[in-house]
This record gives sequence, C-alpha cells and structure tokens, in this order.
Amino acid sequence: MPIFYVDSAIDVQSDFLHMSKVFEPQVSSMKPIWIYSRPRDIKLTGNEIITSYDVTALFTSIPPDDAIKVVKEYLTKDKTLGDRTNLSVDQIIELLTICLKTTYFSYNNKFFIQQYGCAMGSAVSPIVVNIYMENFEQIVLDKYPGNPPKLWLRYVDDTFVVIDRNEAASFYKFINEVDPNIKFTQEECVDNKLAFLDCQVHIHEDGSLKSTVYRKPTHTDFYLQFDSHHPLIHKLGVIRSLQHRANTIISDQEDLPGEQNHIQKSLGCCGYPNWAFTKAKKTKEHTQNQNAETGTGTQVTIPYISGLSERIKNTLKSFGIATSYKPTNIIRGKLVHVKDKPPKDKQSNLVYGITCAATDCGEAYVGETKQSLRARINQHRRPSSSEAQNSAVFNHCKTTEHFFKPEEVVILDKEEKWFERGVREAIWERVEQPAINKKGGLRFQLPHAWDQALQDLPRRLSRDQSDA
Repeated sequence: MPIFYVDSAIDVQSDFLHMSKVFEPQVSSMKPIWIYSRPRDIKLTGNEIITSYDVTALFTSIPPDDAIKVVKEYLTKDKTLGDRTNLSVDQIIELLTICLKTTYFSYNNKFFIQQYGCAMGSAVSPIVVNIYMENFEQIVLDKYPGNPPKLWLRYVDDTFVVIDRNEAASFYKFINEVDPNIKFTQEECVDNKLAFLDCQVHIHEDGSLKSTVYRKPTHTDFYLQFDSHHPLIHKLGVIRSLQHRANTIISDQEDLPGEQNHIQKSLGCCGYPNWAFTKAKKTKEHTQNQNAETGTGTQVTIPYISGLSERIKNTLKSFGIATSYKPTNIIRGKLVHVKDKPPKDKQSNLVYGITCAATDCGEAYVGETKQSLRARINQHRRPSSSEAQNSAVFNHCKTTEHFFKPEEVVILDKEEKWFERGVREAIWERVEQPAINKKGGLRFQLPHAWDQALQDLPRRLSRDQSDA
C-alpha cells in the first residue's frame, strides 16, 4: 500500500483569509523524505525499482474551477471544520473563489487577469494545489488496475516512488491519463543512483538504500561572500544551513566527513575563515540554550548598517528585546524590477517635495501623503472648506501669485507605514529646510540629535530637477 505525505514545507496562510486554519488537518510539515523514512528502513525486494515523477507546471496547470470543486468536496466531508472557523463551507468557497479568480497584473500600462491556473506567489495556492494533488493521488490508487507503488512520497510536485519493475511503464502511462491537468515527467534510476530534491539515493547490492547530498551539474558552490556587507550572523547561518543539510540527508556516518570537508573547502573559497566554523557551532548552541531559558519574547527587525546595527542590538538586548537584521542595499534591489513602475502621479504612500516655479522665488515645501500624488497635488491647488485648513502651498501661491508645476514635484521617499512615513517627512524637512512649510506643522518632531547624521544627505529640491 503506498504511503502518502502532505507536501507543504512552509507555514502557509492566505493574505485574504486564514486558510491555514481552515485546512489545518491537510497542511502539515514535510521535510526531505529521510526525515520520515531513513534509507536503512527501506529495502527493495524482488524486482522493485526506485524512480521519481515531476508534475509539469503544477500551479499554473490546475484550473481554478476544478480546484474549487475539489476543495468544496474536501470541506464538506470535514467533520471538524466548525472547530476551526465560524464560516460555512459556502462562505469559505466564496472567499476562495475571490482569491483564485481575481489575480491581476499590469504590463505596459495595461491590466490583465490570469484566466488559467492557480497564481504563483499567492499564499492560498499551495494549500489548494496540495488538496487537489491528494485527491488526484487517491483516484490513482482506486483506479489503477495493476499493483500500485509500494512507496509514494511527494514534496509539492516531486514524487519518490518504489514500484515493481514490471509495473513501472504502465503505471507511468496511467498517471498521465487520469487527469488532463496533471502531467508527469519521469526520472529513472541510473547506475543505481537517483536524484530526488537535495538527496542522492544509492541502491546497494542487497537492495538497501542510502542517501547523500545531491548537487546539480550546474552547481557552482558560490555562496554569500564573507567580506560582503551583511551581518555576521547571516554568514554563520550559511555555515549552519549547509551543515544541517549534511547531517539531515546523509544516512551513513562514514559519508559525513567527506561532505563536511566539501563545505569547508567551498566556503573557504568564499572567504570564510576557520574561526567562523567554530563560532557557528558555538552560536547555535548558545542560541538554543538562551531560547530554552527565556522562551520567545519581543523581537524587532532593523536595517543592517555595519557597526551601528550591532550597537542598537546590544542596547535593545538590555531591555529583553531580540533583534534581527535585514540588509537593505542589495544588488537585486538595484537591478531587478519585477513589476512595471506606475506613473509618478499614481504612486502613493510618499514623502514629496514641491518647489515654487516663480523665477524670483524657488521656495520649497515638503509633505507626506497616503493618497496618490495626483490627488495630493490637486488638494494643494484648491482652497479647503475653511481658510484655516488651506494647505501651505495654496496659501503661498495665493498671497504671492506664484505657481508650481505638477510635473516637477519630486518624490523624496516612500513608506507605507503611517508613523514611519511621518519620521521620513521630518528627516527631509530637516534636510531641505523648506520655507513654505507651516512651523510646527509636522506630525513628528525630529530631535536635533539627528542633525549630524543628516548633514551629508544632499538636497533634492530645485527647479532644475524634474524627476522623482
């Protein structure tokens, strides 16, 4: 009888609906296969072989209508649904339909809707796809006329199978005919070896199995450079991750020293000194002991600036606050833009600057807005319901008969969070020192302790600069 494991390897939850709670029994942790079944516990007998199947374009191959139908059947049969949510099956399905069938994207200033498949990147898609696949697997078990696989282990779209050699060809043909949406490719065992995820599975002469770490032929052993502008804890994390993978995947202890040597040699080429490996081990042990003593508490994430962030972390630690770092100045952020940039006047959550366009003026204004820049500019160009609420820009233009050009408004910063946007507005007000701003009109009053840190930040507001 085949063995099935759920394929969700990450903690999944929907940005629209807490589907991970609704589908809780169906969503569990799935690590590489040897976490559940060590190679020494699996032994091929008689004419058995190992092989692997890979679903072609799994997420984008499943039609939303079919997926919704399968999910509804699953929820209807679930007798414990009421213990996890007050929503009815129909209400859940209505919300799920919105999540799956309203996926929009823009290209070249035009909007498109995804008409087929479950959206890649949607938080709810992994759960829906997993339920769909489990339904597919059950159909395969019930309808296959021959002997089904002795072992079936699936991780998302990759499946490890133990099956009789005489059944392999007919079973592979069968699973590609059951559902028109699900098509598999197959990788066969070569020289008694089969790659599956990060595992290289080896078959011994007696039919027993062992696993080692697998690397693709294109693998470069190129990791985060030790001299890069990243916190030390991230670099030690690279060491611990590779060592954890080795300890988890390798089944025979005699293979472990060779993998450890490979890790040390590869990271050595990336500049990692020998002391980093010792520190990585000590840091892991210290963290585990500390967590056992203190449990989980308040944690904050701050941008990483070498030297400064470490001092902030030490200060917060004295108040019992754990700190993690987030690198902000990365190559991806400089080079890669996966979405079309919206026009300047349609952008929102901004700190912006306006410069008077009159030849003999040039005075400036700094403000912030959650609205689109176009809407905020229009507010500066007309009076409010009461004169006391008129914007400072409107009053300046009215009293001096000056004007400003909307196309020359500069976007100084972007921030979605309300409080943080007020801080950024205060920073740029201190840098630009705009004369038009009302005194005391800022939401956040920046302490003068910031002055030295901001003195080298260049001004951006001038009539010569028309871009944001």
